[in-house]
Amino acid sequence: WSAPSVSGGMTGGATGSGASNISGSLTNPTSSDQNAVYNVTPSAGGCAGSSFTVTATINPSVTVPGPITFTGIEPACQLTAAGSTTDYNSSATVGALQWSLTGISNASGTLSPTAINASTGVVTWPNGWSGSVTVNVVSTGCNGPSAAATRTVTVTQTVGLPTAITVASGFDPPCQLTNGITSTTYATTAAGGTGFTWSLSNGSAGTIDPATGVMTWANGFAGAVNIQVTASGCNGPSAMVTRTVNVLPTVGTPTAIIADSEPVCQLTNGTTVTNYSTTASNSSGFNWSLGPSSPSAGSIDPVTGVMTWANGFFGTVEVRVTANGCNGPSSQVTRTVVVGPGQLNPPYRTWTGLENNLWQVDGNWDCGGVPTASDRVLIPTSPIGGNTPVIQNGITGWCLDIEIQSVAAPLLEVQNGGVLRVMQ
Repeated sequence: WSAPSVSGGMTGGATGSGASNISGSLTNPTSSDQNAVYNVTPSAGGCAGSSFTVTATINPSVTVPGPITFTGIEPACQLTAAGSTTDYNSSATVGALQWSLTGISNASGTLSPTAINASTGVVTWPNGWSGSVTVNVVSTGCNGPSAAATRTVTVTQTVGLPTAITVASGFDPPCQLTNGITSTTYATTAAGGTGFTWSLSNGSAGTIDPATGVMTWANGFAGAVNIQVTASGCNGPSAMVTRTVNVLPTVGTPTAIIADSEPVCQLTNGTTVTNYSTTASNSSGFNWSLGPSSPSAGSIDPVTGVMTWANGFFGTVEVRVTANGCNGPSSQVTRTVVVGPGQLNPPYRTWTGLENNLWQVDGNWDCGGVPTASDRVLIPTSPIGGNTPVIQNGITGWCLDIEIQSVAAPLLEVQNGGVLRVMQ
């Protein structure tokens, strides 16, 4: 036989003889069928027969598919609806396409290799799945299958719920702020999170950086505020996580001290007590004490305010109290108590001037208070308190009679408009 006559630029093929069949190798470089035509002359016993032709049709070899593309949506995030599909596409010059899935890594849910239609390349994604998978396509046919074209698909899990919010630096302020520079850095983590968004439930508390979670507290703030955070990521933002911070207000100044009963006259029984009390906003308790100038007055319970008076005491004592609480103790509040001496010069009512110089004040007289029309009055040369009496304009003083021990100094002043009535 002769070397073949070929189409399409095929190569190979050669002359041959002495064989009962044609052998050799032909290469079809095209993407379509090509023909090789041989002229064959038969022979037998040294005699040649009539020539004829033999035509061989050579199919092309399969080609590697082109890059994989898709129509529809290729999921990037964990699937939340059943029946989502992606139609993958490729092309090959020669051969039929065959699709498959390999390298399946399941992060959540399960993706089966059979999720892809081997003929059409359509993938049906299972609800809730995330992970990674390689989409493969080969050409089938002569000398097939071809090498594979591949596409790796990564489906990221839904972002997780943030963990409980913690304090990374600084602190949750327990008490009303007074310096204006307090800051707190809050922190959290979330599976699959790409970042966080921070916010506040109460804008009067201050400001928080929405990206970093750094909180700058407002000076003077007191009250409750929720520190709030969501996580960014696939299918985000996540649900919100909160941390409640309660900032207590500054303790208030105590109200005026009140007493259930106080001694007026010098004590003689040794068992006299007075219950002092007060109130203060946002207080957790009180601190009671006596002024340093009156240690002989007795003792006061520092917690309860119960005063036990010393037997025989008379004079002036200052009862003091402060309130405990946030930013405490508070400012101090005082109450001045004047205990007059017993009757110094019976049968006289004696001026002491312990409190001030006003005739009409009980604390300026020995036990019994301001004289009445039936009392005999004595104004000593040197009053215990150092003050001499004054009857002011609009005040009327009364007594049965009056003795002024010294006339060398003005021991009694009756102002214009004041009246002293001596009954005998």
